[in-house]
Amino acid sequence: MTDEIEIEPYNPNWPNLFQEEKSLLSEILKSDNLLEIRHFGSTSVPGISAKPIIDIMVIVKSLEVAKAEYLPLMESINYIYWPEDHLADSRMWFVKGMPPYGKKRTHHVHIVQEDNPDYIKRLKFCEYLRNNKAIADEYAELKIKLASKHTNDREAYTDAKADFIIRINNSIT
Repeated sequence: MTDEIEIEPYNPNWPNLFQEEKSLLSEILKSDNLLEIRHFGSTSVPGISAKPIIDIMVIVKSLEVAKAEYLPLMESINYIYWPEDHLADSRMWFVKGMPPYGKKRTHHVHIVQEDNPDYIKRLKFCEYLRNNKAIADEYAELKIKLASKHTNDREAYTDAKADFIIRINNSIT
């Protein structure tokens, strides 16, 4: 099985897929620790091409509490936890749709503490793209180009987007 990077034209059903998963996550993670569940990433930006993977940010009061409580809950709804994630100190990262629960990724869930500066930047970046169509289109074109160049290398694909993301983040006030 390969885990290829595939970029698809915008799918108007992506917000609905997020809402469905948000409802499920809200029910399963219901606690005083849960603050908010947000749709982010390219599938949250209307009109742009993206990997058809719904990125979800679960914002919590305490990441330590989440680490102690959420793993079995997420596994109960077919998410696979990636403890070897390079950002494991600042988030919990889960993937849905990979074997044994499916054939390819459908959702990524990032569980972060409310004061996590990297995720605050990610939310601002998506908001900027939603409000700046020309920049969003430029980003979509870049992703299509990079996906064809790095089809089987997710890290190289992600790394190659970094300069664009940094440039935009530096322009956001």
